[in-house]
Amino acid sequence: MTVAVLIFPVLIFSNFTPSDKQRIETDIQHDFDHALAGIKQLPRGVRKGVYMAYTYYLQLFNKNKQATATVILEDRIRIPDAIKLFCILRP
Repeated sequence: MTVAVLIFPVLIFSNFTPSDKQRIETDIQHDFDHALAGIKQLPRGVRKGVYMAYTYYLQLFNKNKQATATVILEDRIRIPDAIKLFCILRP
């Protein structure tokens, strides 16, 4: 069994730069793109639940992309409850 391990390019987050943030975002976007392709191949009975989680984390990722590197280090970024509900109820 092969296990993929993501190692962030930044080990000391006190030096977290916009460039570091961009590299991490590119890697995460690649993972989301592959995840969606995999979700489409899941059996129907489990696909909706996995897709619901995917949409929630994609919303969180998009919100993180809009934040600066400094904000990411200093604040907790979260999804409003209304958006969470939308992710659950979305077909």
